[in-house]
Amino acid sequence: MSDAAPSSSRLAAAVRLSVEFRAAGRTDIDAFLAAHDDVRELLEPMLRYRPQPDDGADDFAARMPAPQRLEAGAWLGGYRLLHELGRGGMGTVWAAWQRSLARTVAVKVISARTLLVSEQARARFAREGQLLATLDHPGIVKVIEAAVDGDQPFLAMDLVPGTSLAAVLQAVQSAGSAAATGATIRAAVLGGLAARFASATPDGDRPPLGAPGVAWRLPDDYDAAVVAIVTAVADALEAAHRVGVVHRDLKPSNILVRRDGVALLADFGVAHQDGAATLTQTDDLPGTTSYMAPELLRGEPASAKSDVFSLGVVAYEALTLQQPFASTDREPTAQRVLQHEPTELHRLRPQAGRALAAVVHKALAKPLEHRYASAAAFAADLLAAAAGEATVARPLRLHQRVWRAVRREPWRALAMAIAVAALTALLTVDRLAAGRLAEVTDQTVAALTQVQQLELGVRLDRALAQGVVDAAQGAVPTLTELPARLRWLRDDAEPLAAALPGLERALAELRAQALPYGADDAARDRHTHPESHRHDVAAAELAWLEQQPTGARASNYAARCARLREQIAEVAPRLTERRTWRFAEDRQHYLHDGLVRLVARLQQFAAADGQLAAARRSTEFAVENHRRCLDEPLALWQTIAADVAADPRFAGLALRPQVDLVPLGKSPQGYWEFVHLPTGETAQQVPPRAADGALVPTEGSGIVLVLLPGGTFTLGAQKQDPALPNYDPAAVNSEMPTQRVELAPFFCGKYEISQAQWLLITGDDPSVWSARKKIKGASPLAPVESVAQKRAASELRTQRLALPTEAQWEYACRAGTTTPFSFADRADAPRYANFGDRSSGLAAIGRAADADLDDGVEFLAPIGTFLPNGFGLHDMHGNVSEHVADALAPLTRPRRPGRGEATPDYFEVQHATRGGHAAAALTHARSAARARRPNATGDRFTGIRAVRPLDP
Repeated sequence: MSDAAPSSSRLAAAVRLSVEFRAAGRTDIDAFLAAHDDVRELLEPMLRYRPQPDDGADDFAARMPAPQRLEAGAWLGGYRLLHELGRGGMGTVWAAWQRSLARTVAVKVISARTLLVSEQARARFAREGQLLATLDHPGIVKVIEAAVDGDQPFLAMDLVPGTSLAAVLQAVQSAGSAAATGATIRAAVLGGLAARFASATPDGDRPPLGAPGVAWRLPDDYDAAVVAIVTAVADALEAAHRVGVVHRDLKPSNILVRRDGVALLADFGVAHQDGAATLTQTDDLPGTTSYMAPELLRGEPASAKSDVFSLGVVAYEALTLQQPFASTDREPTAQRVLQHEPTELHRLRPQAGRALAAVVHKALAKPLEHRYASAAAFAADLLAAAAGEATVARPLRLHQRVWRAVRREPWRALAMAIAVAALTALLTVDRLAAGRLAEVTDQTVAALTQVQQLELGVRLDRALAQGVVDAAQGAVPTLTELPARLRWLRDDAEPLAAALPGLERALAELRAQALPYGADDAARDRHTHPESHRHDVAAAELAWLEQQPTGARASNYAARCARLREQIAEVAPRLTERRTWRFAEDRQHYLHDGLVRLVARLQQFAAADGQLAAARRSTEFAVENHRRCLDEPLALWQTIAADVAADPRFAGLALRPQVDLVPLGKSPQGYWEFVHLPTGETAQQVPPRAADGALVPTEGSGIVLVLLPGGTFTLGAQKQDPALPNYDPAAVNSEMPTQRVELAPFFCGKYEISQAQWLLITGDDPSVWSARKKIKGASPLAPVESVAQKRAASELRTQRLALPTEAQWEYACRAGTTTPFSFADRADAPRYANFGDRSSGLAAIGRAADADLDDGVEFLAPIGTFLPNGFGLHDMHGNVSEHVADALAPLTRPRRPGRGEATPDYFEVQHATRGGHAAAALTHARSAARARRPNATGDRFTGIRAVRPLDP
């Protein structure tokens, strides 16, 4: 294209041809352009883009030819797409297998609206790709190839084991910048790495998270670490600038921080070389507005100084965790970049020092002549500031700062002027008013102190209601959640606990001002005490027993009297506690009652078994959890992924390492088993294996999950045709009709959750048949029962687990069978199920409907006692019935693909239980049998089995 301005006659000819083309209804744009090559550069934009009223960039993108739909397994040129790594405005980045060199690379699929899909544009794209491939610098992500497959342009690049600086800054912001260190950045990089590469690949080329010998290269000081990152990027930019390439889209998401802390510059998708054609249209802005230099927003050519400005924005954001030109409700970002000065960096982060702040502000200078001439000069000044040496940049003088403040925030300048005038006026007030002013000030300070004390209650409510993933309930955070959890502990939870002693002292001081405590007050306190009735009943019974004559039952009376005396001695001191506090002023009453409630809540929050302690324990466990679940078994995860991908039952499932799960190996039935680490006792989570390869549950072992393949199965039962699936002569109306349901792969509990596991998860023992309650024959390994469905679902969510849907439960129970039970026939039942048979503890009252069978267990059996089904799952039939996640819905209503839940009907408040139990007839334990549970309550024969979806 000629740089000269087009003459009016050529432009008029182009307009005339465009009108003729549209009037004729033609669509052969390329042929028409070839016929009029003399005005092609003027005519092509007119034909390619047809403006309409209120037309926008999104409408233009919608009218462009759609690229081919891509998914895992698809081929682009010589690259097979494995899994998505991320998305951005210019396209999608995939991990891909390069067939020619047998290695894993990154492939960026270009989908920006600015790319003209034409032969000419594809040719320009290929030329620029060749240019980018020549940028050979250790700080630049190497471009292997730029090519077009069909209508789909793409870039192949080296795969960097790391995460973007944008993700790092987001994690640092969640953790809080005040306490940020180089270790905070490292935790964010490892967390992002786990998220980015949480998928094994066919070649096993997954970058290791914590490979031995990979030293962390960033300093411990946060500001120094940011300087190291920015200077590394500046060095890469300088190399590009030397060959005339300007990046034009520099921002944190285009900077990768490798697992050793080294920063690399990526995504030259809108880069430009001096004198070369560009990928973007002439009226399109390259890059991201909030990081663009003012001259680019004004439509002026890009230069190396434009990249310096963008890097200055990155440095400012990394240090302050705020963008210098963030848009407001009244001003868009572009206007702020062009007209406003950023808030002084030193004001937002004083610890950075004025020298470092001056260097960053010089890079952000709007006039080109005031900005650094090169990225190398910017890097040199950054390093000098960090080392305490002299810099080219100088801190702004007082008058410069004042003038910039007035320009930046004129309202603040006005407020300061008003404040100065008011202060001057106050100094002229008669000194006789000073005494009264001091008195009022003291009263105001006291009132504010009381309000601040009671404000802690609001802070406690806010802390417990925050969006941190169940932090108050003690859920173990992932590495990506860990910075937010640490910030919650540091900024919210720990300060609340630290305020408790002060509140207790304030309460004691306030009570010292109370009116005298009289006998009437003491009598009223004792009479209204919640335990007063219990004490009086026990005392009356003791008095009666002590008056009885001695005789044959004297020993029983003596034992009962001893227990009553212990009970009375325990309760009596509490009855004498002062509970009535009266004050001379209503204000004191209000403050006292508020403090009492607040102190009680904070004492519960900060107790040894309270929410804060649970959050501390889970947070400390997080890094250990990540190490044991993801880092140490990485090779085994890759083996499992390859095995699952090759298993036809899983239909090519691409399994990624799963947080919280430690692989245990394959069961004798041929399915991979995993232990859920957070639900076990520390250092005892992994259950041992018997000689035959079967797992042996222990009191300390975590919940064991089995990876089940997805697929389509038949839900329900039918009793019309023995030749069809799920024929069951005992089927009832609620189990019919059958329907086909498609389920995604999921993890299913190998056993029902035991009482020991529930105690570890919740600290609670609700079971009736509890060993802790010294019930005959009870065992800590017996299934937990007497838990309501709503609570079961809530507690499992804190562990990233769930209740199964009815469809998932029946699929897991059937294990590929279509018969009434997952075992062969009724005679086999005692080996597979605990039900109401001859040994049942309820046989004496006629509830053992199957007296001809005997499983040898009186009440509940420890988990794993009976044989497993074809999936390796135990007690799907009998022992305890099991809660499910969804409301009881008729089987005439279709189930959704994925988890198999029915379309909800909010008038349905009853839930089903599945599987029968130890006191029920065997027919209630059939695979399709459904029992109705009003209001989702629990009883002594209803238990819990956990499931979990696959991490994406």
